[in-house]
Amino acid sequence: WKGESQLQALPTGVFDQLVNLKVLRLYSNQLKSLTAAVFD
Repeated sequence: WKGESQLQALPTGVFDQLVNLKVLRLYSNQLKSLTAAVFD
Protein backbone atom coordinates (compact mmCIF):
# COMPACT_ATOMS: atom_id res chain seq x y z
CA TRP A 1 0.00 0.00 0.00
CA LYS A 2 1.62 3.22 -1.19
CA GLY A 3 -0.14 5.47 1.29
CA GLU A 4 1.54 3.78 4.23
CA SER A 5 5.05 4.85 3.25
CA GLN A 6 3.77 8.38 2.70
CA LEU A 7 2.27 8.35 6.19
CA GLN A 8 5.58 7.20 7.65
CA ALA A 9 7.30 10.05 5.82
CA LEU A 10 5.12 12.54 7.71
CA PRO A 11 6.45 13.93 10.98
CA THR A 12 4.80 12.14 13.88
CA GLY A 13 3.36 15.39 15.20
CA VAL A 14 1.49 15.97 11.95
CA PHE A 15 0.20 12.41 11.95
CA ASP A 16 -0.97 12.76 15.56
CA GLN A 17 -2.80 15.96 14.66
CA LEU A 18 -4.51 14.22 11.75
CA VAL A 19 -5.63 11.38 14.02
CA ASN A 20 -6.83 13.86 16.63
CA LEU A 21 -8.84 15.70 13.97
CA LYS A 22 -10.49 12.46 12.86
CA VAL A 23 -11.34 11.52 16.45
CA LEU A 24 -12.69 15.00 17.16
CA ARG A 25 -14.80 14.88 14.00
CA LEU A 26 -16.20 11.47 14.93
CA TYR A 27 -16.88 12.66 18.46
CA SER A 28 -18.70 15.81 17.33
CA ASN A 29 -20.75 13.81 14.83
CA GLN A 30 -21.82 11.40 17.57
CA LEU A 31 -22.60 14.36 19.81
CA LYS A 32 -24.77 15.92 17.09
CA SER A 33 -26.73 12.74 16.50
CA LEU A 34 -27.12 12.25 20.25
CA THR A 35 -28.49 15.75 20.78
CA ALA A 36 -30.69 15.37 17.71
CA ALA A 37 -32.13 12.16 19.15
CA VAL A 38 -32.66 13.75 22.57
CA PHE A 39 -34.37 16.87 21.24
CA ASP A 40 -36.32 15.07 18.52
